Amino acid sequence: MYETENDIPEQRRSELNALMNQQLANAVDLQTQMKQAHWNVKGPHFIGLHELFDQIDEAVEGYVDLIAARHRRRTLTRRSRSQSLVHFWTRSPQND
Repeated sequence: MYETENDIPEQRRSELNALMNQQLANAVDLQTQMKQAHWNVKGPHFIGLHELFDQIDEAVEGYVDLIAARHRRRTLTRRSRSQSLVHFWTRSPQND
């Protein structure tokens, strides 16, 4: 854990770090799923769904940036590499 000027006790910072890493992984996963759907949509409602998935992807991208930026401001250790995020995806409740 990095040195910080905030007054959050180290134990709480550690818990916050884990929660924020999980939320960052969830947001990146959602963004990836939306882009995948955007690329693979077919059928009579193609254009509407194609645009919808693209809009959701762009909106989620803003949240990914926000979560990562807040995480960094708190000088916590974030997992930003895709290989690190896989750890959280494979440990999600639906995979347990």
